[in-house]
Amino acid sequence: KYDATQTAFYAAIATTFLKLPIYLSSAEFYSKSNDIFLMYHDSPNEVHFLIDSSQHCYTPYSLFYTADTAGPRRFSSMMADWTAATIGTPSSTSTQCDGELEP
Repeated sequence: KYDATQTAFYAAIATTFLKLPIYLSSAEFYSKSNDIFLMYHDSPNEVHFLIDSSQHCYTPYSLFYTADTAGPRRFSSMMADWTAATIGTPSSTSTQCDGELEP
């Protein structure tokens, strides 16, 4: 997700490791994020649950039980159900995100 928290975190890490550019556009941020996901793509236990929201932490809050990929209170594909399926049968779990998949 591209928001103030993520961009500030990226800028802090980039500064720490002297990596340029320190600031990324949303397109650059998503491109670099996808590059990281692709590094792990062939790992048998690699899946993601991406939520379109400014909320960053879900597991310590009740939002964990009501969040879906569209946001913290949408009630469709619940993060808690997905997590339980991942623990029980990881081979049948897939990455989840909001919106249309792009090639």
